[in-house]
Amino acid sequence: MASLSDPIRQAVRQHIAQHQLPPEFFATVETFYLPLAEGLANSTVDGKCFLLGVQGSQGSGKSTCADFLKLLLTEVFGKRVLVASIDDFYLTRAERQVLSDTVHPLFITRGVPGTHAVTMIQQMFDNAAGDQAFRVPVFDKSIDDRAPQDQWQQVQGPFDVVILEGWCVGIGPQTPEALQEPINELERQDDPDGVWRAYVNNASASDYADLYARLDALVALQAPSFDCVYGWRLLQEQKMIARLVLEGRDASQAQTPAQIERFISHYQRLTEHALATMPAQADWLLELNAQHGFKSLRGPQ
Repeated sequence: MASLSDPIRQAVRQHIAQHQLPPEFFATVETFYLPLAEGLANSTVDGKCFLLGVQGSQGSGKSTCADFLKLLLTEVFGKRVLVASIDDFYLTRAERQVLSDTVHPLFITRGVPGTHAVTMIQQMFDNAAGDQAFRVPVFDKSIDDRAPQDQWQQVQGPFDVVILEGWCVGIGPQTPEALQEPINELERQDDPDGVWRAYVNNASASDYADLYARLDALVALQAPSFDCVYGWRLLQEQKMIARLVLEGRDASQAQTPAQIERFISHYQRLTEHALATMPAQADWLLELNAQHGFKSLRGPQ
């Protein structure tokens, strides 16, 4: 197995500090992320852009996983890596307002399939394989809207690996029968006739399925249950607030605990669907415990 040189070990420690993780997280990097990165590096083909999906529930550590994979793939295995979050491809607030007015009011809330600019993600995949400069959008969650284009990420292709991370990445649709009964209070009160969840499911079965079919591999971070998600998502919001304050930016639009509880209710149906299906679907499975630590790494069978 690959080992870490002293300069790379220092870079890993810097990443750990940047992500506000404890120093002992270094052992997690060596035990889980390094063999995962090595396996992925061995799966790449020279001259072809390898498309990797990273899926996990809210607060499970998808962006952390993607960031450490980029570091290791770049510094240890010499790959050019682009990381993008599906969150940065949300429709603008104005576009979601149109969906809210014409399809269902719940679409004003970002997150579920149907609220992303999937065509823009497809274009990013295409651009990453070429040798031209291009921009990757940035979504500003503090204002719940897409940032101006001059704030987008400017990158230069070609890339060896593109990592697309997101809570719904790779998740397939449910059966029509599974949509019949509301899964929580949000669905019972706000979507009693199932219009919202049917639209989400149809999006999962069409544009999103076409997008995910392009992935060369899928990594899933498997939470113990949906009950863990609220605490993890709350911690994620607290970190975002701390970062905004540190940067001198407005954090007043961040979500309260009650707002987060309602927010993740939008995701419960597909999150639980993913928990049931990802162990068989994902190429690489990182199993987490209730304390947010990794229990095991399973590679391709």
